Amino acid sequence: MKKLTLIVISGLAATGKTTLAKFLSEKLELPLFAKDQFKEPMYDFIGFPNSKEEHGKLGGLSHHFVNEVTRELLSRSISHIVEAPFGNEVYSPFLIEMKKKFDVRVIQVQLECDGQILQERFLKRQRDGGIHAGHQGIKFYDLIKDRLAVGKMEHLEIESPKIVIDTTNFSDVSYEDILNQVDSILNS
Repeated sequence: MKKLTLIVISGLAATGKTTLAKFLSEKLELPLFAKDQFKEPMYDFIGFPNSKEEHGKLGGLSHHFVNEVTRELLSRSISHIVEAPFGNEVYSPFLIEMKKKFDVRVIQVQLECDGQILQERFLKRQRDGGIHAGHQGIKFYDLIKDRLAVGKMEHLEIESPKIVIDTTNFSDVSYEDILNQVDSILNS
């Protein structure tokens, strides 16, 4: 890898971010930091939040930790991958700052899905226990179901290559093709 690079994997819950991030981390031999790596131990330590506000504060704190790790690694010229549902309003200014300060190349990988399928997948994952109990998606589902119904998030408003992946049907997603797209950018 010639240039300092930050790969940002983003999308709504249940779009497949974590699976893709782990795959790319292994294949590219890059460190990976995901919001849930910080959020889930907080749940285990302090217990589950009682309100959407408390849930949001823990989520915000875990985003803060990802940003601090990113800042530290970039300051030491270490390329890496981050994964979370990064919101444009907060995360784009952070990335713009990092690009200026560290001359880092950012690659966005945005995962999207048909909204109805995403809602169903989210609920199934919650019911089947396919996610850490602290996420409490069922508890707050009425507050997030409309967001899931859209199926995608705003793209980050930064100048960078963007790879958009439709994960509506996981069997149609080729991780090797995504890796090739990322490799092509890395080698350009």
